[in-house]
Amino acid sequence: MRKPSLVFVLLYVVDLLSTGVHATSAGGLAACPISSADAACCLSGGACVDTGGVMAAAAAAADGPFDLVVIGGGLSGLVAANEFLVQRHGPSQHNGTAATAAAAAASTAAGGGGGGGGGRVAVLEARSRVGGRTMNAPGTELDVGGAWMWREVNHHLDALTWSLGTKAFLQPGGEHRDFAEVGSTVHLQPGEGGGGDVSQMRFVGGAAVLSEKLRERIEEEGGDVRTDQRVVTVTVAAEGGGYPVSVGLEGGGVVRARAVVVALPPRVAVHRLTFEPPLTSARQTAMLRQPTWMGDTGKVVAVYATPFWRQRGMSGSGFSRNGPMSQFYDASSAAGNEHAICGFVFGPFAQHLRTLGMAEIKAAAVAQLTRVFGSEASSPTAVHVKMWIADPDTCVDPAAGERGGHPHGVATLAEAHAKRVLWAGAETAMGNCGLLDGAVEAGARAGKQA
Repeated sequence: MRKPSLVFVLLYVVDLLSTGVHATSAGGLAACPISSADAACCLSGGACVDTGGVMAAAAAAADGPFDLVVIGGGLSGLVAANEFLVQRHGPSQHNGTAATAAAAAASTAAGGGGGGGGGRVAVLEARSRVGGRTMNAPGTELDVGGAWMWREVNHHLDALTWSLGTKAFLQPGGEHRDFAEVGSTVHLQPGEGGGGDVSQMRFVGGAAVLSEKLRERIEEEGGDVRTDQRVVTVTVAAEGGGYPVSVGLEGGGVVRARAVVVALPPRVAVHRLTFEPPLTSARQTAMLRQPTWMGDTGKVVAVYATPFWRQRGMSGSGFSRNGPMSQFYDASSAAGNEHAICGFVFGPFAQHLRTLGMAEIKAAAVAQLTRVFGSEASSPTAVHVKMWIADPDTCVDPAAGERGGHPHGVATLAEAHAKRVLWAGAETAMGNCGLLDGAVEAGARAGKQA
């Protein structure tokens, strides 16, 4: 494993404290050049972007070679890397103990790998954090990305949860009434569907904790997980010896590998990466047609001193035709110390909010919450916004309108390209496509293929 520089350690600590990129503009990011004031910049709400260090970061990653490189440090990519190590090292060795970590590190240093005879793996993530489309609001356990597990049908995700020792809790609100905002009227009805479903659960600490624990496990096993590593090219050489795959980084630098797993939304992969040999026309068409789940959405979380809606017999769940938010749920944390309502922004409403400043987005959201829940909703202690439609690593063309909607499994998306290029990502799953469970399914499949 690499020895991180002092600057990298500082940025990594700040990233953990803030739990992801801060949403400080309609575009979702506020870039701050790394300087003597880097820590103050990060803690004041900006995403730490080393605008002068791209070449250094690329050079730091240009080592190896690796048995496997995974492009994308979201849930699916991390599952792929973890599954690869399990297949190589065997489940008995992969138990997260200090002895296992030491043995794996020694094996890697010696050029070996575990029981499978090899197993060096690197995960390259373009963002400054792992987790992909799972993300906590800064300094909280509140999800501003993917959040839910339906335990009775999300078997892949449920198994991962148990494996990582992550706890889940029942979505609150089932004992109260849902609402529907139609025109100028708010209708109340018995709670069902959005809140209180017997299997609808969220994760203690937020869904992003799954990726954080996977990162720890991969690194304990001698794997390497690197953030701020934007990949731009994937080349498979006809005569590449034992490591025919070359992964090119933005700003220079190449990482060589036996195989690569692309764990990005298919549309993002087509737009962001150049492949050699090129993708077939049929594959590229299939990738461009596959919607990116959450690619045309935004998520707003309003935090309050008390869960006043429960005291009024409301679940916090509901729907609105008026916008800007269309679907709501009680987003309070498991510990009960963070009381929050979350609203989803979809389609045309998301397109409109994308063009506004952050203050305008928050004002529009609070105005709607006040219409629905009454005057007590007008004074949140904090409002967190993540416009996924404005995140270039999620939505490739927000101005033209991202392909939204729920993706469905397409077998072509799971087929290897040039024998050495494998695919993960929630949109490549055959079951629960686009959801967290699909991300785990696809990652495990790709790790086994590798």
